[in-house]
Amino acid sequence: MIPWRWSFRRKLLLLLFTAAVVPLTLITIFVYSTFQREFNQLLRTQFSQALLLQYQLLERYFESQKALLRSIAAQDLLLSEIDRATEGRPFSENIIFISLVSVLRENPFIEKMYIVGNDGRVWFSTATDEIGQELLQRREIQKAANFRAPYVGEVTVTSLKRRVVPIAAPLIRKRDNALLGVLVMEINSSVVHSILTAGDASVRDAAPGDARPQSYAVDAEGYLLVNTEGLGFTHSIQTAPVRNCNAGPRRDRYGVWENGKGEEVVGMVWCRAFDDFSTALIVEQKKNEAFRLLREIGITTAALALLIAAATFVAARFFARAFTAPIEVLRRAAKELGRGNFEYRVTIATGDELESLAEDFEEMRQRLRIAHQHELFLGKLKSEFISIAAHQLRTPLTAIRWTLEQAVEKPKRVDVQLFRRALATVIHMADLINDLLDVSRIEEGDFEYHFQCLPLEPVVRGRVAAHEDRARAQHITLSFVSEEAPLPSVRLDKDKWSMALDNILDNALKYTPEGGRVEISLKKESGGITLTVSDTGIGIPQDQLDNIFTKFFRAENAVSFQTEGSGLGLYIVRKIIEAHGGTVRVESREGEGTCVTIHLPQVVFCR
Repeated sequence: MIPWRWSFRRKLLLLLFTAAVVPLTLITIFVYSTFQREFNQLLRTQFSQALLLQYQLLERYFESQKALLRSIAAQDLLLSEIDRATEGRPFSENIIFISLVSVLRENPFIEKMYIVGNDGRVWFSTATDEIGQELLQRREIQKAANFRAPYVGEVTVTSLKRRVVPIAAPLIRKRDNALLGVLVMEINSSVVHSILTAGDASVRDAAPGDARPQSYAVDAEGYLLVNTEGLGFTHSIQTAPVRNCNAGPRRDRYGVWENGKGEEVVGMVWCRAFDDFSTALIVEQKKNEAFRLLREIGITTAALALLIAAATFVAARFFARAFTAPIEVLRRAAKELGRGNFEYRVTIATGDELESLAEDFEEMRQRLRIAHQHELFLGKLKSEFISIAAHQLRTPLTAIRWTLEQAVEKPKRVDVQLFRRALATVIHMADLINDLLDVSRIEEGDFEYHFQCLPLEPVVRGRVAAHEDRARAQHITLSFVSEEAPLPSVRLDKDKWSMALDNILDNALKYTPEGGRVEISLKKESGGITLTVSDTGIGIPQDQLDNIFTKFFRAENAVSFQTEGSGLGLYIVRKIIEAHGGTVRVESREGEGTCVTIHLPQVVFCR
């Protein structure tokens, strides 16, 4: 896989741009799709309204023609003459003819009218040359006779190649309700043109903008009955909506298809029937005209989206630069740290997570600087440790060497006292090495503590008891005083606390002459527990008290009184007491004695 070698700024720019443009694109598509759907629904609704008006006009016309034919068929004069004719009595053919012709004169769309008798033949007709024709098989005649009501038939082509719509009504004798025959009226199909033209204004308002939809109707065979432009076709139109209507009962449809001229249009078709007269009412408009507004909106939306995308790109570049600039600062700082420059400060004021990151980085730099300084300190400490250890151990090792040489050179004259001094020297060396190792662990942070809740008095009493034999041997009075009331338990590392107390007691016994006193007291006061170790020893000069807790420090009178010593005991004591949350102080007067006071605050009490 080829690695992506773009800079982080370019990657961030691409990410920001993509994160902004992708939702924008989806929103644009969603908005346009929603508008397109609503626009189609608007066209559909408006086309439906136009077709509804046309259908209502056409329906009312056929109902009115049925009513007209019914009223003509119910005329007494016409029925009486037809009744005479059926019974073979004398009748006036002229009266019947005049009745039918008068209707034709008042209704220009009526092609002709005729009467069919019960034998299926034409008895009377305004077209006299058709009298005697056999018409019983005509469906509308049968339906009118059977239903005893006017009935609209399917489109019929006359001998003059005209397409007409026949309407038949029964002739019923009133006295006995007998069927005398059927009155038929043939209406020229062009009447549909006149009817739909009446609603043409509504059709033309069916689409927004400058669109001009066309409406027309075709019969069951696909022949055009009318259109809004007055154009006619001499051949059958077999477009998708026409086939849709002819495929079965009422199959209304909205969609896109090719019209009879081969043009792509959008429109709606209603499949309707008036008795046997089936028609497809169609409203259609050229697709490019109908969707012109939608197309313009799409172009405008796309242009706006491109403009927003361009603005987003510029904004993304700005934010990418603003975001990566602090990262560049951090990168330079990291490089400086890698070179060992721990003084290179990082300052970023962005008020966000990057500023927090810079603060964390600065905190890390401070820790690294401290760690580096600590490392330098440890290096110095190791050198100092080696130097001091070599200096402190040289004298006892020389003494031990001299003792061993005497034992080798004069084996028969070995003095036991000499070996005793050598043994004491070895013990002193072991104590010195332990002190040095403890100090090293303390300063390196490896002096581990294991705290637990313990009563302090038994621990102190035990350490005092451990030094009683030494005190008796040195003829020193060692006493311990504690309050009668039980003291609270404290968080304590028993081993480390014992080490600190042993160092204090060891100093007190070491620098107190024979016949002196060492007193230990333990009591609760000042919101905590106070432990005091006082002696009647040589004391410490006032000008040297401030250095008493310093490593390897020994007062001048202490060195004169007791040559052996590392000067590390009180330093270790202070570190242990502070780790327990307490404080330690020393009060002393040279030649009068020393008092060491340890105070543990109430916060270290166990709850």
